[in-house]
Amino acid sequence: MADFITHPLLSYSQHPDALDQPQPTLWNIREPSQYARYPLKQEHPLSDFDLSQPATNPSLNTLYIVCDIFPGYWPIKIRRTKGVTVGDVLEEIHTALIRRISHDEWDILSEKQRTRITGVFEDRCARAPNPDPLAI
Repeated sequence: MADFITHPLLSYSQHPDALDQPQPTLWNIREPSQYARYPLKQEHPLSDFDLSQPATNPSLNTLYIVCDIFPGYWPIKIRRTKGVTVGDVLEEIHTALIRRISHDEWDILSEKQRTRITGVFEDRCARAPNPDPLAI
């Protein structure tokens, strides 16, 4: 069990305690953290106040995020001497997920994962201002 509580904007539960409590953030992790929204007010991005809130209680200077769906051991380590914030967590998750993976990491993915990643990549390329890579 963790020795801290995660900020409600970063936590997920299928059974929110109350509607007046902050709900987890609605955010497509393919987009920068500035696109993070309130689930019940999707037209409103998270405020600077929300992003500056401590990510944990008590506040931590270092936070490790480990997820089993990443290839191999791919931790996200966040350090901030004044305490890790909600905004720090969102930024570091986005930064970690847009980095290039190695051939070895690609090779250990399942066929389903590779197909989904390829589809997302091709969609992103198609939406680019100039989708033809040879036209540069």
